[in-house]
Amino acid sequence: MVSHLGQDKLYRHAVIWTIIFAVVSCAVMVTFKMNEAYFDSYSVVLLQEDNAPQEQTSVARYNMKVELEDKAQSELILPLTQKLSADHVTVREDFVEEKLVVTMKGAASCLGSGSLVTIDSNILDAVGVYRQQEDIVLEMYCKDAYGYELSLEENQLVVSFVPLRSQYQIVSVIYVPLKDRERLVNQDMQELDKIAGAYGMKVYKTWQMQTEYSQQQVVDFANQIHADMLLGIGVEEGAGQDRIETLCNAGYFIPDFGGVDLAAVMTDSMNRVYSALEIQVMDAGEEYTLIHDASVPAAMTFYYTKQAATGRPETEYDMNRKLINALTDMYKQVLSTYFTSE
Repeated sequence: MVSHLGQDKLYRHAVIWTIIFAVVSCAVMVTFKMNEAYFDSYSVVLLQEDNAPQEQTSVARYNMKVELEDKAQSELILPLTQKLSADHVTVREDFVEEKLVVTMKGAASCLGSGSLVTIDSNILDAVGVYRQQEDIVLEMYCKDAYGYELSLEENQLVVSFVPLRSQYQIVSVIYVPLKDRERLVNQDMQELDKIAGAYGMKVYKTWQMQTEYSQQQVVDFANQIHADMLLGIGVEEGAGQDRIETLCNAGYFIPDFGGVDLAAVMTDSMNRVYSALEIQVMDAGEEYTLIHDASVPAAMTFYYTKQAATGRPETEYDMNRKLINALTDMYKQVLSTYFTSE
């Protein structure tokens, strides 16, 4: 009988502690839910602090001391101690900031301290020369959009500037939403570049910029340079059904070619690639700044797909290649119909 009483007592204690534990757990959960935003933000801060030194290390660069000589000769001349291979030189245009960036891989030992750099202040607002690990980075902020040619001579790098329209017959701007930028960053552009070369066309590609950009910045740039066309392209996943929607500035019209013509071609190209069940073409409202504020032929097309992002490399690759194929087909149709090749 004693043993049974002991067991009952232990059982009652176990039940009591179980109830207490459940109550405490609920209280903790309620407290967490009430302060969830705080805990989330605190976690983000800690992650940012942990990552900050790594990010700073990966992009660390140092000013290189150079002397500037101003000459009105429409070029920048950077002296080098030895000739560089063209394979080691890349050029990037952050065009919404009118910035041209030249990176010379492994060239840190090719530029001496105090070197005399020739510039033209009629074209350039500012110039910066930096060392980033073993590379040399040359940044040029221009007063306007220019055409340029880069040449490597025996002991110098020369960037020659020319009026944009004297170098190109056609100027085009492509906008891709920031969320879709990575889709196009590493894609093969040979076919698109080949078409552009055949028609003497300059293509400003937003996804090649490292800086962030907005619709307003891109449309302002397109208006400023009087681009012949402004194209936008994007993908929206998880839609109700596959469809293509194209927006244009229908109110803007020039003889033979305008926003409506551009929208028709872009929609046809998207449908060739994606074969959507539903197609819509409409005038852009004020919320679509890129198209609504354009004073050049402009259109933006979206592919809405019910397929949600899976994260599978082969699926993403296929989607990204289709975007490039659609862009290439758009340019083929527009240029062959409304423009003349060189």
